[in-house]
Amino acid sequence: MRLNGLKNIKSEINASAIEVYSNKRILIFDCKSIIDYSPECMVIDLGGLRLKITGEALMVESFVFEQTDIRGKIYGLEFV
Repeated sequence: MRLNGLKNIKSEINASAIEVYSNKRILIFDCKSIIDYSPECMVIDLGGLRLKITGEALMVESFVFEQTDIRGKIYGLEFV
């Protein structure tokens, strides 16, 4: 399959992925934007889905090339 074909497939599905490392770190791939941001709650736009993260001392460590690294004490994840 050609690379051009792979790009077309990716655009037809939601290719977001989330990696959780204990309750201290979350890596989010294919993040479109951060809708809401506070030390206790963040809402992330995944392009069709929204992820709500609740916790304590939450902060965005990096947001590069649609990859977001969030650190802090994470209490919960919820799709809203």
